[in-house]
Amino acid sequence: MTDRFSIGGTVKYIQETIFNSRASGLAFDVGTIFVTPFAGIRLGACISNFGTKMKMDGEDLNVRVDIAPNQEGNNQSIVGRLNTDEFDLPLMMRIGLSGEVFQSENFRMTLSVDGVNPNDNAQSVNVGGEIGMFNEKLRFRAGYRDLFLDENEFGMTFGISLNNIEVINGIFVTTEYAYQQYIHLGESNRFSVGIRL
Repeated sequence: MTDRFSIGGTVKYIQETIFNSRASGLAFDVGTIFVTPFAGIRLGACISNFGTKMKMDGEDLNVRVDIAPNQEGNNQSIVGRLNTDEFDLPLMMRIGLSGEVFQSENFRMTLSVDGVNPNDNAQSVNVGGEIGMFNEKLRFRAGYRDLFLDENEFGMTFGISLNNIEVINGIFVTTEYAYQQYIHLGESNRFSVGIRL
């Protein structure tokens, strides 16, 4: 909208399936970023999964019913239907700040923090940082999510990336590695490779 304020959004069709039953709905995400006049600090806010309610429906909700179990001679082939309640999508609101705490020609350090307010859990805070070196060719990042959440499933995370390294004339490769600790699920390692012509 201006050189300091941006807004964007997505529209999504959501479907959840459990065997032969399913629920579907529409939702959208909307977010904004404002670059403040204070040392380039950025303020961001977003709402995710704002949309319709969902309700499970399908043939798995059909059940055989004996409407009078204490009487004989009932029709055992009477089909009843389980009634399900509508439920909300996991609405989430976020607000955060980020900015460069140090920046020079070949070195940058960015810190960020955001608060999360979901409708299906308690509020929490995420923190993270990234260091960019050698004209952003090498980046290190680390963070921690769901701080102050009583039943936090996540531990520390960190990553490294090599960006836009020219391997052959006109072919650039980006490689990334990320490590995530989980309290109950152990550790997760992710690798990715991107090629740009």
